[in-house]
Amino acid sequence: MTTNLKNAYEMLTKVNSSLEKNRVQVEELRQQMQLLQAIDRKPLLENMNKIVLEQRRLVVVREIIRRQLNSIRNNHIDKLILSNKSNVNEDAHQTGNIENEKDAGKCLKELLEYAVLQQNYRATALLTKAQNAFRDENID
Repeated sequence: MTTNLKNAYEMLTKVNSSLEKNRVQVEELRQQMQLLQAIDRKPLLENMNKIVLEQRRLVVVREIIRRQLNSIRNNHIDKLILSNKSNVNEDAHQTGNIENEKDAGKCLKELLEYAVLQQNYRATALLTKAQNAFRDENID
């Protein structure tokens, strides 16, 4: 799963980079067209048309990648939820209470994984601090 996410993010970065390059090219062509007279504009318009068509294709590719990323994240979250149901202490699961330090550590770990998957950086930082404090407390 991590490899799929990494590959998808790399593809998304490449697509965004290509879109930015195309945007710059279109802007340069527009500036050139403003300087040239109507007779000389035809090759520039053809180039601009090609670039705009490529931009449209890249936007579609970007949306497909984003949908795949969301699908991968959702599948991973579903797997985590299903695995957590079987791993959590039965009493803690039924009552909703955390019975011991091990249950608390598992809950923190699962919350941290979920925050990372959701790309919630603030929650990730806070949960990491809480997990470190919990670990430090258990070491002493």
